[in-house]
Order: sequence, then C-alpha cells, then structure tokens
Amino acid sequence: MWRKIMDDLVSWKNNPDRKPLVIRGVRQCGKTTILKRFGEERYRNCVYVNLEKQPAFCAVFEKDHDVQRIVSDISALSRTKIEKEDTLLILDEIQSCPRALASLKYFQEDGKGYHVACAGSLLGIVLARSSSKPVGKTEDLTMYPMDFHEWMIANGEDLLWEAVSENPGTLDAALADRLERLYREYLFVGGMPEAVKSWVTTHDEEEVSKAHDGILNWYSADMLGHAPNDDSDKIFQVWTSIPSQLFTETGNFIFSHVRKGGRARELEGALQWLVDAGLVHKVYKVETPKVPMKQQMDLISFKAYLCDVGLLGRMMNLTLDAYLYPELGLLSDDYRGGLTENFVLNEIIHLFGEDVCFWRSGREELDFLIQHRSRIVPVEVKSGRKVRASSLGKYINEYDPVAAAVVSMNPPRIARVMHVPLYMIWSMRKLLNDRIDEVTG
Repeated sequence: MWRKIMDDLVSWKNNPDRKPLVIRGVRQCGKTTILKRFGEERYRNCVYVNLEKQPAFCAVFEKDHDVQRIVSDISALSRTKIEKEDTLLILDEIQSCPRALASLKYFQEDGKGYHVACAGSLLGIVLARSSSKPVGKTEDLTMYPMDFHEWMIANGEDLLWEAVSENPGTLDAALADRLERLYREYLFVGGMPEAVKSWVTTHDEEEVSKAHDGILNWYSADMLGHAPNDDSDKIFQVWTSIPSQLFTETGNFIFSHVRKGGRARELEGALQWLVDAGLVHKVYKVETPKVPMKQQMDLISFKAYLCDVGLLGRMMNLTLDAYLYPELGLLSDDYRGGLTENFVLNEIIHLFGEDVCFWRSGREELDFLIQHRSRIVPVEVKSGRKVRASSLGKYINEYDPVAAAVVSMNPPRIARVMHVPLYMIWSMRKLLNDRIDEVTG
C-alpha cells in the first residue's frame, strides 16, 4: 500500500550528507514493511536484520564499533555483500541491541556511503530513556498509521483524490457523497495497515475487528512484557481508561478516573510510557495563545487521544452501522464528538506535527490550536453539519488570528474562517499557506 513517508525515504537516500536513519512509530504502523519495500525498489541489494530475533547479528556489535568490521561480519552472516551506495542495511528492532544503537554514531562519522536505516516496535520508549542513541548523529522520522489520503489510495480512489485536490475550494455533490462514505468507513477501520488491508480485500466488518483485536493484543503484551514490572498494571489501567475519559463533556484526562484514589505522581510515568510508545497523544491546554506555543502549555491540564481512531472505536465495541447511519442514533453526542476529535487530531499531526494544543479561557474552549509558520491557527471541530461556534467567534475577536478553521461535514469554503470538510483535512496545509501568503503579500 502506498505511504507518504516513501518520499521522505527517497529524499534521505539522495542526500549526499545523509546520516543513519531512525524511524520510530507505534507498533504495527508499517515501519518494517515500508523499509523493506524501499530497499527492494530503490537499491541493488537490501540486507534486513532483525536484532531481536537474530541474536548472532546483535553479537556483531558487541566487540567494538569498527564500521568496516561490522559491515564485513553482517555481509558474511547475511550472505549478501553490503556495498556503499548500492545496499540498504535495515536494522530492525534496534532497541533490543543498545550497542547497535550506539554504533550509529560511528556509521555517521566513519561510514560515509553506507545506507543504514533502523526501526523498532518500542524504539520511542528506549530513545526517551536511554543514552545509547548518539545525539545529532542520526536523521529521525516518525511514522503514523495511515491517514485519510493514504486510505483513499488504498481503496483505489486515486482519481477521486486527484479530482478533489485540483480545486479544494469547490466540491460537486456527487463527489462529496462518495467522500463522506469513505470518511465514515475510515472512522470504523482506522489507519492501521493490517486493518486497512482486511477492509480492502474483504469489506467484512468481522475481519476488520479481528485485525483490530490482534493489534490490541500486541499492545497489551507489550505493556505486560516490556514495561517495568511494577508499572505494567498502571500502564494497562491508564490505557483502558482513555476512551471513557475522552468521551466526556470536557474530554480532560483525570488521573483519579483511572482508578480510585489515583494520583498524578503515581500514574504519570505510566501515561508517558504510552506516549513514548506512540500509542497516545497528549494535547495540552493553552490559555494565552502566543508563539512559541510550547512555552504557553499548561502541563497540568491536557487531553489524551489514541494514535488510531479505528482502535479507539474497537475498544468501545462500536459497530460499522454506528458510523454509516448516524440517523439511527447509535452514537451519543459525546461518543461522536470524541471520535471526530480523535480523527481530526491524527490528521493534523500528519500535516503539522505533534505540537498541538487546545484553548480554554473561562467557559470558552476551542478543540485545537496549530502553530504554522509562526502563526497560531484555531480549529473548531464539529461532527455534523451544525456549526454554531461561539467560542471561535470570541477567540477571533480577542486574538485576531490570520486564519481560522471550522472542520465539519459541510462543503468547503475558502475565507479567513475557512470551512474544511472532515474528509478534506489533508488540504489544510495548502489552504493555510495560501491564506498567509495572501495576507503577507
């Protein structure tokens, strides 16, 4: 399946000053698959090493950090000669071999011409807690589950995407109907490649749910098998509490709701483990929106969202009908709102990165704030077509942003307050750039 990150990999390959590449991302989001495909399509040879399952390769790094010796030994063990510029060396599950992680410094300093790419299921956790990774000696990329654009292509809707992307300011009703159906299907399936593959090949709700269950079981096993023993239960409790906390009127994450008497000092480490694993995104409150937004974050008040909206729905045992037929009322307003916010956040992260906040001042609240080109852009999220947004109006009156966005099921409208359909969030970056360029001349 087509993934946008392939363009980043090609750019890395063509950079004469490339450093060893480290790809982090939640388990099962497609890191290994895309690296293998990249190696097969763009190199004469590709050597794939799983350092967790192949301990002999891990032992290669234990002796010293001599790059030529390491390359020679891996060539011998893999029976494939690793040649400069022509071979991609993939070191998978590198978090299980700290010496291999440390060796990346020497590949950058002494191994010019060798193309080394690394990944790992829980690499984010190791990198956040280990001093093994050499600072400034690698190029880092983060991979996420498939976004809505990638979902469209996986479903054979290349021509539909091209037709819409040519002029995102207008949209024929027939195309809008098709996009809305795809959006509602995506809410159920989500972007985990295994679930997307099940849907594309079978269009069977039960098969998709099986794929979701398999992924969720992997995550549970990670929590029990790879977290510190005294934290495993806490991590699992925090993880299972997130959907119910998100589907509330405010959506705020409250540690005492994880378990009776739960406190931040006891549970914040467990939540951070989930964040480092890529399973959870924290969105902090900002009361005074100024650049840089990071400096304005209230680190006490935040919301917690999941990495994938399909898994979120599965954890709540939601069925496909609940998404496809909103008129049946199978979803409460809180559920529909929480799912929509989670979807929008995942799309925004694909476009603008993870530094996303929400705004609250008194009783007024906006779902998201994005910092883009040194401007802060407020985003109001609506799950349907009713878009009364009093908080957005008050924010605009007080802070006079260069642009604002209302994301809903309504058709697109380009203006200072742009209206972006939920199935066209991928167009927001271009729309914001056009707006900023227009204002700045």
